[in-house]
Amino acid sequence: RDLVQAVLAGKRERSDEQEFASLDEWKQWSEAVRETSDKTGLSVEEVQHVWAHGKLPPRGSPLVQRSPMAPRTFNLITENLYRVSKKRAWEELLEEPAACQCRVKGDGRPTCFDDERCVNRAMYVECLPDRCPTGLHCCNRRLQEAKYPATEVFFTSSRGHGLRAVQDIPKGTLVQEYMGEVIDFKEWERRSKRYDQDSLFYVFLLDRDLVIDASVYGSMARFINHSCAPNCSTQKWQGGMENR
Repeated sequence: RDLVQAVLAGKRERSDEQEFASLDEWKQWSEAVRETSDKTGLSVEEVQHVWAHGKLPPRGSPLVQRSPMAPRTFNLITENLYRVSKKRAWEELLEEPAACQCRVKGDGRPTCFDDERCVNRAMYVECLPDRCPTGLHCCNRRLQEAKYPATEVFFTSSRGHGLRAVQDIPKGTLVQEYMGEVIDFKEWERRSKRYDQDSLFYVFLLDRDLVIDASVYGSMARFINHSCAPNCSTQKWQGGMENR
């Protein structure tokens, strides 16, 4: 209770609970979130949850939520929305991941942390919980466990919305999973005609005739901009029994 009260004490009021009135108001609000995070030791996401709901999030719950700087037409999701049969999409394409040969080393660090030592990781395949020899120590289930560093949506000066880190992110870290509506090419052709010609497309090829459309439903990865000097790359992984 004391921790919640400490977080609420740093809350900055807003003119609109759904969207900020100006970029300056958002900057002041974001700074207040970070200051409260530093003072209380909670993450940025946990602070925002307390401000919105007046209580700490349930232990183990995902802390992905709609950013107030996101456009009103955007809906944040925590898993892909399949508009085609998920079973039919993958049952003929994917095989169950093999049991890797990883072990927990003397220092307590599993070898599946290393791309060169874990055969599954080297092939962009995540281990299954019941098939990795390292058990609960396995580090090759990042998509399945939804482990992401803290990020926030912000409004850039010339490129619309963007996504930036609010903590140091080590090299090789999974930043976000790109999510959206999983549709086939036929549906995408229909949608592309419906979208305005000036609209930005948020589409990634997933596999064969499947694409991810994050135009309306998506994850925070939807706001990552292209760059002439990129510090991230996109990779397609098999996470569980689906490509992601």
